[in-house]
Amino acid sequence: MAEIPYYDGVADVFLDNNDVLGFANESDLQKDLKITIINSTGSDQQLILFPSLTPEALIPIVTDGTIGGISGFTATGDTHSIEFFKQAILANPTRVLKTKISTNNVDMFTRVFDFRQLRLGQKPIDNQIKLERYENVFQQNDKVIVITDDFQLDRFKQLKTIIPAAVGGVATRVAITFEFGFSLDTAIALESKAKFAMRVPAVAQAISNRK
Repeated sequence: MAEIPYYDGVADVFLDNNDVLGFANESDLQKDLKITIINSTGSDQQLILFPSLTPEALIPIVTDGTIGGISGFTATGDTHSIEFFKQAILANPTRVLKTKISTNNVDMFTRVFDFRQLRLGQKPIDNQIKLERYENVFQQNDKVIVITDDFQLDRFKQLKTIIPAAVGGVATRVAITFEFGFSLDTAIALESKAKFAMRVPAVAQAISNRK
């Protein structure tokens, strides 16, 4: 059996924000995005949190402002817009290390995160994360859970869930905070490789001669 080469991710130019950090210290990247969703309608609302290249038809996709043209169903992002979040991950596969979910309606924790993985020439692979698995009877705040299992988002993986209806005229508010790990970023890699190449005198001279 061939020996697996040692690899920890340190200084891999294809990983974003990676001068000295490797996978062992991935959480030190401090890349978070919180998406707050409000459902003030009287019905549960299906929602695609991340669409993949070919999202399911007829299910609204999370967006800044009103979602899917449904009055009373809205979302906002902090740090970045939701649209930037979607486009960035469609371009750059990204690891999610933890997911914090806080809500004023604990019915949210009876729901699931549904993943659909697409691969060329294969049938879709469906799997779930049951949110109730992460409830802790010993914690003081019963309206917060943290999904500690990591997963990857990319252009071939859809993530959807269901946001519960308003209760007694009080809108359901759900805040989902993704703690991101590394992204596979070819744009950053190209910039880094060009800088490395410039250290070779012949390359630097050739580029200088083109100016």
